[in-house]
Amino acid sequence: MLNSILPDVAKKEDIKELKNEITRIRGEMAHLRKEMYSNFKWTVGIILTIWGQR
Repeated sequence: MLNSILPDVAKKEDIKELKNEITRIRGEMAHLRKEMYSNFKWTVGIILTIWGQR
């Protein structure tokens, strides 16, 4: 019975890999947020420039 349960048990290495993956994903999300904010500022700037020329 123990042998049937063991394959489903998370090992320390599995948990460590999962934590590393979560950290990597958080870093990517932070980078995407910065990019989106930068693109938003550019878009607002362009819109204001167009409106100012009218």
